Amino acid sequence: MRSNVQFHPLLALLLTWCSWAAFGTEAGTANLMPVWPAAPETPRIAFARSIAQPADAGAKQSSFRRMANWISGARTGNETFAKPFSVAVDDQGGLCLTDTGANTVSWFSPRTKRWQRWDRAGDIRFSSPVAVAKKGAALFVADSALGMVLAFDTDGKLRFRIDHDLERATGLAISGDRR
Repeated sequence: MRSNVQFHPLLALLLTWCSWAAFGTEAGTANLMPVWPAAPETPRIAFARSIAQPADAGAKQSSFRRMANWISGARTGNETFAKPFSVAVDDQGGLCLTDTGANTVSWFSPRTKRWQRWDRAGDIRFSSPVAVAKKGAALFVADSALGMVLAFDTDGKLRFRIDHDLERATGLAISGDRR
């Protein structure tokens, strides 16, 4: 039986939030990389690398930002994730991430090596962003503390929000042009 599941390298980020004890080790590897499922099953998910900050994913900062950070001693634009919670891959292979510790939503474009981070959509500040999805230039975020789903563009402009009869929004799915 053939599986329709495709491996995507950015999904390996999911494994950074899992305990090493929950995985077996691939037989015959010298570095004992964690894999799932454990032997003797055929591994379908293997740890590739961990990402703790944008630079680990390959994000590049402008020369001006690097100089300003060097002068001030700051890490603006390359902050370590406080409590990464949700991860998704968009239709162009970009990485979307929510951080409930910093109450932010991030997106990384592997094509341009650009990392963007938002703490709000329009005038609405995120309180507990727990799910993210991206389609085209629109990001969709489920915020469980606010009890709403927010849609905004990559400039941070709020497109719309869904807050009618939602108590603790916890997930999102995009199917074709349906949201």
